[in-house]
Amino acid sequence: DGETHHGVFDISLIDALPNTVLCEGKDAQEIASLLKTGFNCKKPFFIRYPRGKLKCNLEEIKPKSIKIGSWEKVNKIGKPKCFILTYGDNVNKVKEKIVCDKVNYELINCRYIKPLDEKMLDDIAKYKKPIYVYTCDILKGGIGDSILEYYSKKGIKADVRVIGIDDEFVTHGSINELKKSLSIDIDSLFKMIKKK
Repeated sequence: DGETHHGVFDISLIDALPNTVLCEGKDAQEIASLLKTGFNCKKPFFIRYPRGKLKCNLEEIKPKSIKIGSWEKVNKIGKPKCFILTYGDNVNKVKEKIVCDKVNYELINCRYIKPLDEKMLDDIAKYKKPIYVYTCDILKGGIGDSILEYYSKKGIKADVRVIGIDDEFVTHGSINELKKSLSIDIDSLFKMIKKK
């Protein structure tokens, strides 16, 4: 597909459009639920989906509406060392790494990229712990920018670090190879956290 067809620019483009909803599910069940939610929404409703195939049993999928702008705490921890905010199929990959490494990082599924879950952002800022926004999309105009803008407008001091693709085109290649070359793979994320 080449450098312009990675699907990493759409968040920046759609986020600039007023009165829109943008989301991405962590698995087939959540994507189906977001689709159901979108059919009942009066606003333009955009659903991102991953490249490749999703493993699922269609008979087991039971779509249910998901409140617009709501995020999900994937693993609730009383005293987390940090928070990892991500979306899409990265949610399950990060969860597996947290379990494997036995670390007390709290994971947030940011299934709605727009609008943000402001209540959740207010809540996690109270912990005064580092917040890592993990995205495999272009940084400029992405969810990290939206979160930083929200905290700035509210006057909330939060230690936010955003991991994503810099202001550049990415060459063609396998997803895993490209993520490693850009230092946006999950191992690079966890190395960054452990350095803190």
